[in-house]
Amino acid sequence: MEWGPRALGARCILASPFSPYVLENLNRFLKRREPWRGYALSGLVEAMDTSFAGRPQARFMECDYLPKEPSGPFRHAMPAPGAAIRVQAVDRQAPWRFRRLLEAFGDTTGHPFLVNTSFNGFHEPIVCNPRDAVRVFYGTGVDLLVLEQFVLRK
Repeated sequence: MEWGPRALGARCILASPFSPYVLENLNRFLKRREPWRGYALSGLVEAMDTSFAGRPQARFMECDYLPKEPSGPFRHAMPAPGAAIRVQAVDRQAPWRFRRLLEAFGDTTGHPFLVNTSFNGFHEPIVCNPRDAVRVFYGTGVDLLVLEQFVLRK
């Protein structure tokens, strides 16, 4: 189970922060939480200074940041206008697959950031093994599951 610093792309649900319904989908259909709840982002440390105010020092989602453009690209990931967002600054020490995913997403969108939340179902602990991951995948609205070299789609 998790203890201390959060996982870098492992046992996580990742989503585009640019989707207009990202918070609603996560809160209503996956986590079944209050609609005002926000989620953290993971993003490349090199892009932090152009997107967020503050020093990019949060390797483990321990700091909140204000977007430099409150009505800009991250507005859908903010629980309220002007709200701070917890951001995990992913550096070169991160697992290469996760870093490469953020790089590819950034190449496509211009912003190498993804919503990152724990991979668990409603009122359940985080998944602990592939069997848990497959069960939660089929029991929730998650669209795609990547388990090492295996990819499952609904």
